[in-house]
Amino acid sequence: MDCFVCENVMAQKSAWYYVCPKCGFEKTTLESGAGRGVDGLELLRRQNFALMIDHLQKHKALKDISCLEVGCAEGWFIEAMQSQGVNMYAIEPSEMALPLQEKGYNITQGFFPDALKGDEQYDMIVFNDVFEHIPAPIGAIEQCEAHLKEGGLLVINLPSNKGLFYRLSKLLHKFGYSGPFERMWQVGLPSPHVSYFSPQTLTRFTQKYTDLRPIESFTLPSVAKDGLKERISASYNGLFGKILYWGIFCAMPLIKILPQDICVVVFEKGKSA
Repeated sequence: MDCFVCENVMAQKSAWYYVCPKCGFEKTTLESGAGRGVDGLELLRRQNFALMIDHLQKHKALKDISCLEVGCAEGWFIEAMQSQGVNMYAIEPSEMALPLQEKGYNITQGFFPDALKGDEQYDMIVFNDVFEHIPAPIGAIEQCEAHLKEGGLLVINLPSNKGLFYRLSKLLHKFGYSGPFERMWQVGLPSPHVSYFSPQTLTRFTQKYTDLRPIESFTLPSVAKDGLKERISASYNGLFGKILYWGIFCAMPLIKILPQDICVVVFEKGKSA
């Protein structure tokens, strides 16, 4: 298997897990699908979406622009952007599209980019915890460029393999405890991850297959006290779950200053620096 990012041969680490020894990109042979995340994430994601909007407003006036969110889940990002006057559109493959349509949101049920018409273009395209699930990222990133207007922004928010919790899960995996590592890849869930980027490999990947220009990279918190217990109990029951909860809860001040597990990279189409 060749690396999408640097075309080096990837090293197989398990039946389903591969790592590029040259650039650090990680990939699996797991099959992605349509599904939702775990409980306990609403407050964290709403807070992170507010932080994202603060960053995006530095690059583009949001009022009256058109924005496509790929994989809108419960619609929290749509709500946040519409409060800023953004004209929101979304694609959602799961059954969660239906109640959002009933609320009056402009949602198309299907997969990106197949659900789009050939001539559709937007001022902004956003992926929130979605790009890592896409089985054909090369085609997806090329279609992002095609469906962006000149001067438009592509915003990719996804888990980073440089983050604290991901690195800890890999360490535990090496010593024979694979539960946290498999949870990071969402093994056994309806839509597991099929790739793990860092800000550096995501930027290199995007520039390899498109002319999109990176204009900002930043991180977001991956844990919050509110909702933490529900989030952990959804994956880890019993004594280990309780230990994990209290360990993370007590370490929260330290976690905030260590490498975060969520990264956002913003790309622009067409304009020069």
